[in-house]
Amino acid sequence: MEVILLKDVKGKGKKGTVIKVNAGYAKNFLIPNKVAIVATSGALNIKDKIDLNNAKNFELEKQKSQKIAKKIESIELKFELKNNNGKLFGHISAKQIIAQFLNHNIKIKKTDIIPNKIDSLGKTTLTIQLPAGVKATAKTFTKGI
Repeated sequence: MEVILLKDVKGKGKKGTVIKVNAGYAKNFLIPNKVAIVATSGALNIKDKIDLNNAKNFELEKQKSQKIAKKIESIELKFELKNNNGKLFGHISAKQIIAQFLNHNIKIKKTDIIPNKIDSLGKTTLTIQLPAGVKATAKTFTKGI
């Protein structure tokens, strides 16, 4: 029996895939637990439309992320860090980095920043992970005070 998975099933497949399973497994477990539906022609047509819509949404999100990436790569963030004869006191945290990006109207999350802190003086680069798999490289400059 062919079914369309509504959720990821370990060892069987990911959400949205069509798989072949035993009729008993489908009727007694997958369908009653709303993990899958029977792969009828109508259900397959709906699945195809959903897949096409998801692909379009992904492409729009990717284009939006690429515009944000260009904006990120065109700016240089500037920070000040206390130091005493080369010994640094503290670091620039992800919260401070996010605040700098907000000054440029760019919203990112703490988990998007790699590395998530700056603990050295001079020029540093950060990788920003944006939606749709787009990555941007941010330039920073930290001077001692």
